[in-house]
Amino acid sequence: MLVMRPDAYTGFSFADALERVLGYAEARGFAGPDPYDLLASPLPLRSLPPVVSFALTQLHKRNPFSLRRALKIPPVLMPKAAGLFLKAYALRHGQTGVYGAQMTELFDWIVEHSVETEHGWSWGLPYAYSSLTKFQSPNTPSAVVTAFIHDGVCEYLRVTGDERARAVIEAATAFIIHDLPRTERDDGLCFSYTPIQRDECFNANALVARLLAQTYAVTGDEHLRDLARRSVDYTLARQQPEGFWNYRIKSDGTEKRQIDFHQGFILDSLMDYAAATGDDDPALRDAIKRGARFYRDEQFTADGRALWRWPKAWPADIHNQAQGIITFSKLGDLDTAARIAAWTLDHMRDADGAFIYRRGRLIQNQVRHMRWGQAWMALALAELLVALAAETDPVRQAQPTTP
Repeated sequence: MLVMRPDAYTGFSFADALERVLGYAEARGFAGPDPYDLLASPLPLRSLPPVVSFALTQLHKRNPFSLRRALKIPPVLMPKAAGLFLKAYALRHGQTGVYGAQMTELFDWIVEHSVETEHGWSWGLPYAYSSLTKFQSPNTPSAVVTAFIHDGVCEYLRVTGDERARAVIEAATAFIIHDLPRTERDDGLCFSYTPIQRDECFNANALVARLLAQTYAVTGDEHLRDLARRSVDYTLARQQPEGFWNYRIKSDGTEKRQIDFHQGFILDSLMDYAAATGDDDPALRDAIKRGARFYRDEQFTADGRALWRWPKAWPADIHNQAQGIITFSKLGDLDTAARIAAWTLDHMRDADGAFIYRRGRLIQNQVRHMRWGQAWMALALAELLVALAAETDPVRQAQPTTP
């Protein structure tokens, strides 16, 4: 494949863009606003009925004029952001060898802010969150948050060999396999999103499969590999003929259609599962191929802008942009990854190197979310730089992506 030089896409190099967003985050202690942080306010909003607090959270998220100061919402370091930044630093450290202090700081923070469950360790949102289906108290254990922290810690272990990371990896896995409800079906196994209720969310289950496979790569525990494969089986069975996945099973048994960056989550999880386990199943390869084709051809415009939720085109959301860069970097489709990155740098980056939340046809939401925007873009740019280096470095190509 012919890969364009980064400067063919933008006046700034991807390495410079990564350094600037990391500098922005470091200067703020990796803390900042988050789209869903309304209930972090000390005002008595949590006493409202769940449907009301959910509606207010959605308005708060979409409001282009931040009211966080008026609502006394403090900047916060999100556990998921810590995991994403940790992986970004670890990937870049593998190339440059200069980010040991930042990695250690984030790893130590992750350990200190873990939530001890009955059997292991987990992480969640540091504030309350209300959806239409459940209410989560602050620090409710989350399979998704735990999976992204686990992924960052795995990369940290790979580049440093710090044996403390193994204990974190095993503790996170113990939470997943012992504390999460599961749904057993003839075509596979689905792990729930949180311990508070049994549910079937497709991207969360795929992320759990990746977690189990990555721990298998560290420990050699075949039981984890088997559980991961059952979870992958469930995921493959729910892929639509066109190549996409819906979001979850609703209470009436139908599937909720929400096609956005979660398509990338699932593709990443399947690729990382295969890399960690050596599973070369043709059905798995075909699912990745069909999912990637839909993701590229249907969820992105020719110039690199992600659709918001297929088929709805606007607004452009920074999380969608970042996920496209990550997934196509992993797929080796570097022309697509670089094109998405260039559009993002040209249209969603401020002069100080930080990224805005959303860009619409007429209105921009310029809130600089730390987790949703800066952390994801830091990881996206780090993944792209690693993939670009691997394209021309046979030694780097031979290195595994998991410990």
